[in-house]
Amino acid sequence: MTEEKTAGILLQAIPYLGQKKILKIFTPGLGLISVMSNRMKNSALLSPFCLAEWVYKKGKQDLHTLIDGSLSDGLLELRKSYSLLQ
Repeated sequence: MTEEKTAGILLQAIPYLGQKKILKIFTPGLGLISVMSNRMKNSALLSPFCLAEWVYKKGKQDLHTLIDGSLSDGLLELRKSYSLLQ
């Protein structure tokens, strides 16, 4: 398994077996990827529509393992109204 690093916007965080989450991240180069997160130190990274730098271990399947993430922009202005998303 190789380590990869990419920027991306978190679209969805799906709870999975207690404290784990499956994150759906939209990236510029790879499109939509799914990563499994065990625990996040920074809960802001689990907020939808945040832009972050994601480090993950590439798996054999479509579900990868999240190693680390760093928040680049919370994109808080997108949460003010639906019309901003359009």
